Amino acid sequence: NSVHMLDYFYFRGHLCITFELLGINLYEWLKAGGFRGVNLGVIKSFAAQIVHCLNLLRQVNIVHCDFKPLIANDELARMFGYPTKEAILSLTDCRILFAEEEGERLNNLYACRLRGDVSPEVRSIDVKGRCADGTIIELENRGFSLTWGNQKVVCVMLNDVTKLRALERHRLHSERLAAVGQLTGGVAHDFNNLLTVILANVEMIADRVSGDETLLDRSEERRVGKESRS
Repeated sequence: NSVHMLDYFYFRGHLCITFELLGINLYEWLKAGGFRGVNLGVIKSFAAQIVHCLNLLRQVNIVHCDFKPLIANDELARMFGYPTKEAILSLTDCRILFAEEEGERLNNLYACRLRGDVSPEVRSIDVKGRCADGTIIELENRGFSLTWGNQKVVCVMLNDVTKLRALERHRLHSERLAAVGQLTGGVAHDFNNLLTVILANVEMIADRVSGDETLLDRSEERRVGKESRS
């Protein structure tokens, strides 16, 4: 069986997901019963269903270990505009440090790293970060899995590459402009060579028709026109 996700959003650092309504929720069920207590058998049934569902979701990587930060340093706090590293560690979901459109990429990246994938596209990628004031920055995200206590976690190192990427884009733009300039100069040079041949032919014709004023005038007009265009 499956349910359809309708939408998702972040609220106070928590990822909230809305699904289609399949039936009465627990609150409405309790309300319908006058908020009377339920027997132990019903509670055990609910608990077993929830545990079974969570285990299944974890197996298929729909839900996995949370994104609660375990370690942070002062530089990370400074980079994202937080007052102290403790402010970072107090986050319940470190994905709040990234742009919302990066959510799916981060989930997939986390799952790959947790499995021990060491391919280049998993070890290091560029992502968009989100500072405390909402400013978007460009980050280089490097990470790998390790054992922390008795569980596997992902160690991530973030580097602010906003200025570096801006310089790279500026350099590429300058190189493109230089290439266009070279192309334009080459075209102008070739066109000038063609005009030189045409002017030489016009001068030769002018010498041959020097006795015919009408042809000489036309030849002179064409020569002047060619020179003005060159």
